[in-house]
Amino acid sequence: MQTRLSVFALFAATLVTAAAAQYGPKPEPVRPKITGISHLAVYTSDAAATEHFYTVSVGAVKLPDPENPQGVRYALGARKFIEVRPLLQARA
Repeated sequence: MQTRLSVFALFAATLVTAAAAQYGPKPEPVRPKITGISHLAVYTSDAAATEHFYTVSVGAVKLPDPENPQGVRYALGARKFIEVRPLLQARA
């Protein structure tokens, strides 16, 4: 009887271990490191203050936005820029 109980306990422990390995927490996937950002887009309700901030404080160059005639780009390098678009006003 004791042998049967020991075999059953060993079998149950094996099942629990196998289930934990199959359904337990998975390791995080390996993702590539972020090495840079090409651009970001923001909205503004005050174009003059935004222009002053990016050109004077940050030192960016103001350029037209080829994708949106209402927006502008503030270039920080050849392929790095901040795209600024006017904030859409909610209609009453």
